Amino acid sequence: TLVIPHHEIVYSSEEDDDDSEMYEHDYDGPLPKPSKRHLGKTRWTREENRTDVQCQHRWQKVLNPELIKGPWTKEEDQRVRTQHLHLTF
Repeated sequence: TLVIPHHEIVYSSEEDDDDSEMYEHDYDGPLPKPSKRHLGKTRWTREENRTDVQCQHRWQKVLNPELIKGPWTKEEDQRVRTQHLHLTF
């Protein structure tokens, strides 16, 4: 399987920022091992009729295990309010 490293943590105040209706449940498995003819290429080929951008979006917004879903903590809320005040005044 192919491992996609990702270090960005995405915070969401939405309970479910999911586009799962576009994907079947068995779609979210590991990516297949690339064939030798695809090694070294910088662009992903279409996987199961999905573009590279769609696969990236699905990883960043739904499948990434570092993704934090759910309500913001009080500390996060306060940090947003504080930064907003600094930017508006």
